[in-house]
Amino acid sequence: MNMIATAVVLGAVTTNLCAQSVQELTTPEVFTAASGETLNYRLYLPKNLTAGKKVPLVLFLHGAGERGTNNISQLKHGVMSLIKHGQTSNDPAILLVPQCPNNSQWVSVPWAAPSHTMPPQPSAPMRLALALLREKIAALPVDPARVYVTGVSMGGYGTWDAVQREPSLFAAAMPICGGGDTAC
Repeated sequence: MNMIATAVVLGAVTTNLCAQSVQELTTPEVFTAASGETLNYRLYLPKNLTAGKKVPLVLFLHGAGERGTNNISQLKHGVMSLIKHGQTSNDPAILLVPQCPNNSQWVSVPWAAPSHTMPPQPSAPMRLALALLREKIAALPVDPARVYVTGVSMGGYGTWDAVQREPSLFAAAMPICGGGDTAC
């Protein structure tokens, strides 16, 4: 009988997970820097966090096709997989998913070039994303030893840029399809 009850509960949890969209699982927010500049982002906070327990935080940087101002497009690739992994593995993480505006890049370098040198200053969206990240690390139950950055395509470039600019901020980086300055 206990096995049947467990199966019913697990089925309900799985059904609930599959029934919710990535838009429903994340909250749309806007970060405003001291300069007045803004950056749209989505935040995923795992449910039922244990009081006093610190959890990892993943900064996810999207690709060029997801730029914009709708605060939804950046959820298209990879975010739901990260949420599901945390839920099914019982290893939850906070997800921070900023949206790079149209006509901007996480890193202001030519993508078609065979190599590039890291610009001396971060792009405006990267500067804002890093400020947002620092704010959330201070405000949320984040384990500072488990802050990660990942991104796809344009976000892969951004991942390299972020970890090269702030190496002590990140425990690890996982760029997917991107480039970085190999001299750094």
